[in-house]
Amino acid sequence: MKTAQRSEFLSALEGALGDQPGLAVVHSSMAALAPQQPLQKWDVLYALEQLVRKGWTLVFPAFTFSFCGSGLYDREHTPSETGVVADWVLESIAGAARTDHPIYSFVVVGPLSEQIMACPSKTTFGDTSPFAVFEQKDARVVMLGADWSFCTPFHRYEERAEVSYRYFKTFEGVITRQGEQATTSATMYVRDLDLAAENDFELLINALRESGRISSVPLWRAAVEVTTMGAIRTCAETLLADDTLAFVGNAAAVRYRMDMQQEAARLQPFRIALMGASNLDIAAQDLRDVMPDLMPGRACEVYVPPFGQVMPQIVQSQSELAQFDAELTIFADRLEDLLGVPSLDHVSSDVIFDAVQQHVALILRFAESNGADVVVHRFALTGRYSVERTMQLSEMVAECNRILEEGLRDLAQVIWIDMAAEVSSVQPVWDPRLWHIGRIPFSKEFSKKLLNRWAGIVLALLGKTARLLVLDLDHTLWGGVLGEDGPEGIAIGGDFPGNSFSRFQQTLKGMSEKGIALAVCSKNDEDLAVDVLNNHDSMIIRLDDLVSHRINWNPKWQNIREIAAELDLGLGSVMFIDDNPVERESVKLNLPMVKVLELPQDPTGYTDTFLDSPFIESIRTVKEDHKRVASYKARKKINVERSSAASIEDFLRGLKMQLHMQPLGESNIARAAQLCQKTNQFNTTTQRHSARDLETIVAEGGDVCVIGMEDKFTGHENIGLIILKPDAQKSVGEIDVFLLSCRVLGRTLEQAVLDWATNRARARGWTHLLGLILETPRNTPVRKVYSENGFEAGALEGQWVRAAAVSKLPDWFNVHDGFQTA
Repeated sequence: MKTAQRSEFLSALEGALGDQPGLAVVHSSMAALAPQQPLQKWDVLYALEQLVRKGWTLVFPAFTFSFCGSGLYDREHTPSETGVVADWVLESIAGAARTDHPIYSFVVVGPLSEQIMACPSKTTFGDTSPFAVFEQKDARVVMLGADWSFCTPFHRYEERAEVSYRYFKTFEGVITRQGEQATTSATMYVRDLDLAAENDFELLINALRESGRISSVPLWRAAVEVTTMGAIRTCAETLLADDTLAFVGNAAAVRYRMDMQQEAARLQPFRIALMGASNLDIAAQDLRDVMPDLMPGRACEVYVPPFGQVMPQIVQSQSELAQFDAELTIFADRLEDLLGVPSLDHVSSDVIFDAVQQHVALILRFAESNGADVVVHRFALTGRYSVERTMQLSEMVAECNRILEEGLRDLAQVIWIDMAAEVSSVQPVWDPRLWHIGRIPFSKEFSKKLLNRWAGIVLALLGKTARLLVLDLDHTLWGGVLGEDGPEGIAIGGDFPGNSFSRFQQTLKGMSEKGIALAVCSKNDEDLAVDVLNNHDSMIIRLDDLVSHRINWNPKWQNIREIAAELDLGLGSVMFIDDNPVERESVKLNLPMVKVLELPQDPTGYTDTFLDSPFIESIRTVKEDHKRVASYKARKKINVERSSAASIEDFLRGLKMQLHMQPLGESNIARAAQLCQKTNQFNTTTQRHSARDLETIVAEGGDVCVIGMEDKFTGHENIGLIILKPDAQKSVGEIDVFLLSCRVLGRTLEQAVLDWATNRARARGWTHLLGLILETPRNTPVRKVYSENGFEAGALEGQWVRAAAVSKLPDWFNVHDGFQTA
């Protein structure tokens, strides 16, 4: 039997390789071959020796990825990490040798061994590596039971194409040759871990098979399959020329991360100062760690004053804190932190009140020099006390909060965190061990809760929260499967588990008040599902509460994309909520910019999980937020009117549009700043101005114009912003940023605004108006706004210029120009 297996093994190899000896690179998985009897080492070596005697040069991967960590490689004794065959050959076949590369070494035997051994391998897969010799000799690439996804030569063409998800990295260490040690290094084209690309060579493997370039000889329960380096090169280069991410399985996610890296590189980091009398270093590091995942398109810097230095950092005008110039400052002290004590048990009320007064004074002093947003924690009772002392301290805490709120009443930039509410949801708040070891004020559990809240505030300030919730139905809005259980069998309301789903629906419906719209995406029978939404007695969310729905059997990620397009909403503003982890993963893979809520298995946890998401945080709801859902619904009426109008002009006149061009003021500054942070698609330069920045622009002679719009279907809503600045000579106007909500595109509003801006430039005595387009991965809709509206190419790349001549706005707009009366 063993002799027969030996013969079968050799025969399969010879049949796959052909009669003409040459160079063969052999990847093997002996276990996958699964012969009837275990294949012995000597049977394998016998067959390989026969091939060498016939003139074949055989090459076996003997890779040692552990060098990347250990920095140690012994050419003769470090075992291969890619199968035992290479070790067998090195130990037992005369003339076999191993290359010096400490990561991608090969065991070689045969006539071409010297040439392969001599390769200096300046880079792992480059033109001085063994892979280049394989290509030059058009080597056979053999998969001996191994899957083609492990074919290492594929990586050569990633390096040659300079794919963007890899980069060169040099690993240094020590190589041992025949007992002699020397320093060595290896430069490898490694994956960028931040992009997290996952190799998938299915397109390449299919191309090789479909073109007949892979030959196959059956061997037991697997096969010996062979192609050539020339065939791999032809197919690989063709595919990579069409798409440099052709060899990536999660291409959509990688493209998104690349776009976010570009955006983060273009924008200044968002600066956060974390202030407290206790040790907040760990909390600060946790915040640094979590923000890149929550907000990949914007870097964050977090500053914490040295321990015990909060007051000097605030008071001194040239302190590190002053130079850091935070855009958000968080005052996170508890009463215990202000007093430097672990417990309030033996502290008098007068001492506590005095500490709070000093705390207020310090915050006010800070606000004098930094006008940016400030987060202030209200006080709460966080320790354990007797019943009597708890009552006393509760009254004292209430008085402390009154002092705090009264003292900061006139500070418009304050964002409050209600610590009593946070404390009620997580226990313990304080860990005595952490306090006594390092003056750390919060337990790990409570720190996580606070971190979520802080992160949510950052996301809300920068417009990174969700504006649309796309909801599944079965096991998400109700218990059970509608198609199987019927309307009478699904669980909503009543006892458990129906009451959990009712609570969740009630919470979701309440989001509309914050301007977060609801849509449904479900694999169901549409008529049956719509009937339940409209008529089931226990349903809280009704069809009329939805701005859109897709109830069909199409992939959910495709439906989500359609819903977002229908609403002219960026996918980054969408949150997907589904109980099924398979559906969630599919959306993550295909629409990586969509926020996916990880629901627990137990529906009783749905509501709290949702409310804990930083992506639904709301800090300053403006009137436009309240109108947003109605605006989405009005789009349907507008689209119906568009389709029935005799002409586009008749459609536009029929809308009875009122255009408001308003100077920056107290009533619109919050919305103006919100638009600067949120708008990504129709945004010429994506300048992320804060409210403070906008006020500075006006003070320095610029025009900040908030664009308002109303029509017969929707009331007045501020939907855009254009900022005009004079140049240094005050003879030319420059458009710092022009942005509009995508919901109002397609009505010639962009033309009207630029005509107004040209008239405004003329009124200010400017001869020309300059516009700039700074291209980002997401602002495609705005790139032709200047070229299509009377501007000519300027001297600089992306610059456009228009003479400040009198311009007539389209007559279907009734314009209210606040600058003429300002």
